[in-house]
Order: sequence, then structure tokens, then C-alpha cells
Amino acid sequence: KGGSKSFIYADLTKIKRGDSQDIPLQGGDIVDVSAHTSRLVTYGLYRFFTTVVNIGVGANIPLIK
Repeated sequence: KGGSKSFIYADLTKIKRGDSQDIPLQGGDIVDVSAHTSRLVTYGLYRFFTTVVNIGVGANIPLIK
């Protein structure tokens, strides 16, 4: 509201290592973090298999009658 728009691109790896300064945020700021496709696929597979294992362990399904 009444503020100006600005775009800041940051290297999160450098910030984590301390090679670059952290970016201060204020209330109402919008942060958009892009994701790498390869990491999304890996994370998706991880979530799929952990969900299947949780359901498989928690389910009470007789295997032999």
C-alpha cells in the first residue's frame, strides 16, 4: 500500500555460507523462491515413498486368509 516495488535476486547458498549479506524483510514483503526441477522430482519421489510406507505400516490388512 503506497510502497514501491523492487526486485532483489539473492544467492541463498552464498547467504548461508556467510559470503553475502542476508536481506532484511519487512511486514508485507513478498518472497518468491524458485525451485530446481531436479530437486522437485527428487523431493516428490521421497514424499511418495514415505507416504506409501506410512500407510503400509499403519494399515491393518490381512495378507493371508
